[in-house]
Amino acid sequence: MNKILERLYCPLAEEQTQNNPFCTPEINEKYDSFFNMYFSSSVMTGQEYDTASIKFWDFANAVEENAFEVGFYTAVKLLTGVQGAD
Repeated sequence: MNKILERLYCPLAEEQTQNNPFCTPEINEKYDSFFNMYFSSSVMTGQEYDTASIKFWDFANAVEENAFEVGFYTAVKLLTGVQGAD
């Protein structure tokens, strides 16, 4: 992500949960459901859970950043009427 997009994205992503557009009740519910099913204490130790959680959030954040970037450039194209080389 380039520096300009980073300056737009980071304040949104760092908002408190109730104001964060990327942290919705539906997403939190899916996260809890996923981790309760696949990463419960009966399946792995606390250390394994912590490691899996960090790796999962690294992945989820990368997807979120990419989606933000794609959405931003799509909005720019729609607003400016500029067509890509599709």
